[in-house]
Amino acid sequence: MIAIRKELSLIMATIVLSAFSAQAENWGFQINPYIQATTIEGDAGIGVINAEDVTVDFDKILETLDAGAMVNFKGVHRSGWGFIVDNAFMDLKDDIATPRDGIASSRVRQGVLQVEGLYTQKINQGNFDYLFGLRWWDNDFDLDVTLPQVEQDIAIRKDEDWVDYFIGARWTAPINRSWSYSLRGDLGMGGADFTSSFEGGVLYHFNKKHALDIKYKATFVDVEDGEQARVGYFKYDTVTHGPVIGYMYQF
Repeated sequence: MIAIRKELSLIMATIVLSAFSAQAENWGFQINPYIQATTIEGDAGIGVINAEDVTVDFDKILETLDAGAMVNFKGVHRSGWGFIVDNAFMDLKDDIATPRDGIASSRVRQGVLQVEGLYTQKINQGNFDYLFGLRWWDNDFDLDVTLPQVEQDIAIRKDEDWVDYFIGARWTAPINRSWSYSLRGDLGMGGADFTSSFEGGVLYHFNKKHALDIKYKATFVDVEDGEQARVGYFKYDTVTHGPVIGYMYQF
């Protein structure tokens, strides 16, 4: 799924750039690779396994991180209409010793691909953006338990993906010649019963093309499918949050 996600993001970016290459003078683009010191908190359940009050802090994520990527790409036309594509995923692996010399190997892959449209309006010295879009969640869970006294290993696999729609808004305004601030929020639902994202922070502008993006971001999701403690049950009621730092290039 990670390979598919990478290819999909590359194809989307290529299509967008090709479609607007003929009228590049009417468009402004920015690309912002970033990292987030992520903490995941909430409740989760898979099949007969129901883990309440799950907390995975940044130290644990950093310790078990096998792969990850986070990037935001934005384009705005001189008319005020535009788009944003944000892709973030983490691939985590961990081995845990169990009683009686057993080993439990776990792997969690969480990916969020967000595609949104926007309309920006100039208000005094700031910009107000009206947002609408889709958020695709792709979560894969693998658990393998090996017990020396049992001939057959225990394997649990659960792949869950769903799409939510949302509406939101963003306000951006300058503080002085070098600094500006930004606030953003959205609310939605779809495959999940509820989803939301909020962020706020500042940008330090080295010049007109380069800027440092510093903010705090939290993304909420509440999804539940199936009957608790039954095969096929899935619950993911969490908030993924933490400080973000990115490097923005505008062209």
